Amino acid sequence: MGAFFTNYQVRSDSADDVARTLKAINKSASAYISPAKDGWVTIYEKESDSQDSAVLQRLAMGLSRGLSTDVFAFLVHDSDFLVYWLYQRGQLADEYNSAPDYFSEVDDETRERYRGNPDVLLPLCRPGTTREAVAQALAESSVFAEETLGQLATLLGIDPERAALGFNYFEEEPESIADSAQYLAIGNRT
Repeated sequence: MGAFFTNYQVRSDSADDVARTLKAINKSASAYISPAKDGWVTIYEKESDSQDSAVLQRLAMGLSRGLSTDVFAFLVHDSDFLVYWLYQRGQLADEYNSAPDYFSEVDDETRERYRGNPDVLLPLCRPGTTREAVAQALAESSVFAEETLGQLATLLGIDPERAALGFNYFEEEPESIADSAQYLAIGNRT
């Protein structure tokens, strides 16, 4: 059985601001929120681990709008495919699905929309990252979707270890993240 997880990567230097905004959006949210690292804060949110795309997009949009920043919602399904939605200041700026035909065949227009746009991602990447490197990461067909996510996270300056977990995995093995004791815990997590 492959990995199933979701997480949010929020462009911010303040975990407290992210936590306040998350609570304002969803008062009943249960989540773990990382300290900022290289300009990104990670959120593992309980309801999101159901992999409901509407939940993921609603929360990512709300966080992005509330914080006036960039927010990725990442989803890995059974290690078979990676999906992301990128919101910038509350607006969907880019989306990606490494296997858009996984559940049923989609039309060419949908397939094109899910390719991901290196030109949108490049300004968010670490200095020195090339458009070609971003395009290659999006086009690469790794055996495990989390490998593609790790490559993309590295280009974006997101800690790949943080990007490779979700709420349930974090609860089961918090020690898999070196600074897990510094994460903010909100809501009823169990």
